Amino acid sequence: MKKTLQVDLDSDGLGALAAANLLGHLCANATAHEAQKRVALARYNRSVSRIAHKTERAARKLELCILDETARGIENLPSSNNDEELIDALELVFYAAAEHVDDLKAIARELACMSASNPEKAAARLDDLLKPVRKRISLITNKIKHSQWRLSLVRQGFTLGDVPLVLHGIAVTSLSEERVGIEVLPPDNARVIALPSLLWSVLEFLYLASEALCIHLDPKEQQMSVVGATPVTAFASATAALARLPLYSFEEEHTHLRVRVVVTAAHDEADDKLHSGLY
Repeated sequence: MKKTLQVDLDSDGLGALAAANLLGHLCANATAHEAQKRVALARYNRSVSRIAHKTERAARKLELCILDETARGIENLPSSNNDEELIDALELVFYAAAEHVDDLKAIARELACMSASNPEKAAARLDDLLKPVRKRISLITNKIKHSQWRLSLVRQGFTLGDVPLVLHGIAVTSLSEERVGIEVLPPDNARVIALPSLLWSVLEFLYLASEALCIHLDPKEQQMSVVGATPVTAFASATAALARLPLYSFEEEHTHLRVRVVVTAAHDEADDKLHSGLY
């Protein structure tokens, strides 16, 4: 059954990430003797904010690239002066997302110590839950760092009715003694992935990792009944930045086929954040 991520911009994403809600309840009122709980909460909030800020930055850069290149015409699509900046921004998103896995395992260890459980076993159990969630992100990040894989931008001119648009994708190239080639990426063996789809998959990863952490912590029903909703401002801001981009896919299965995203904005000011005028 498809999961649903709900992000309300008017309330700064109140309750969008279940782990933020649960950790806020478990850790916010920790005593001086429970300092590790405070560390766990701060670690989670900082990690989510870091990824969200970098994802929003990449989305803003992509929006500017689309505006600039579409204005110059879709007949000829040479590389842009913004290519290097955009690729650098994307790599920083991947590095931050990969580090989120380490942060979550550190949280599992910290909370296990508080309950006299084995911290390494707790981290291993959580990692098993995260493996299907982080597969693409971990693969790309590790290959960029250790196998000299490189991100390359792909462009396609497109006209819908009388509205021209430049669509951007990403390919991952590898270099070895035997060949120079484009790699296929899990989970759908795509060689070219639409950039908006790739960025959405990072927010999907944050959401699914949040669900995995809650499953791992296994709160009692009585605890869940008193857990309040926590705002995730940076996450909501990144969601709004991505919602401004055109939605399409190249060879990949689009992320919204796996997770349904519902973005709400009742106030005019918040609603204006969603409209880029690109399409």
